[in-house]
Amino acid sequence: MFKRLIKWFCSIIKFNPWRLYKDVQEIKHILYKKYYQENFIHTVFMDNLEFKFCDLFLSKTVDCVSEELKNNSYHFSDIKFAPGDRVIDIGGNIGMVSIYLAKKYPFLKIYAFEPVKANYENFKKNIELNNIHKGVITLVNSAVTKDGRELNLSWLPLLTGSSSAFNERGGGGSENLCLKNG
Repeated sequence: MFKRLIKWFCSIIKFNPWRLYKDVQEIKHILYKKYYQENFIHTVFMDNLEFKFCDLFLSKTVDCVSEELKNNSYHFSDIKFAPGDRVIDIGGNIGMVSIYLAKKYPFLKIYAFEPVKANYENFKKNIELNNIHKGVITLVNSAVTKDGRELNLSWLPLLTGSSSAFNERGGGGSENLCLKNG
């Protein structure tokens, strides 16, 4: 009975659920194409500090990593950082962890390595956006391997923090980059 009522109502207002579904899918596809490679400035607050991070518009990295930092997932509060300490950030992504540490512990010297060029460029922008003093973070556009070999790196543009030397994700929109270790 209910299905007949819906069909009757749809015929009166000339509503086609299948057409609506296709229209919504087309709009999603257009928006995805438009914003797929567009950067966006995300603003987040952690430990009473404001952070600005440039990342791809559709990426969920800022949301995920800021939640991890807020929830102390990396256990930084358990480390007694002191002046003169050095931090090495391998796979620095867009710089969220390095910049968080630089703002919270400005006496640290941080060495960050990020092989994906788009992430590296956003990391550089994020250092400026967050007014990190020159020399606090040394950023290198390179992979880090034990033996210096070339590396095929898989990464997902919708989660820019998901780079991996192991392509266990399968297709899914990943891009493979061949990198030479700097």
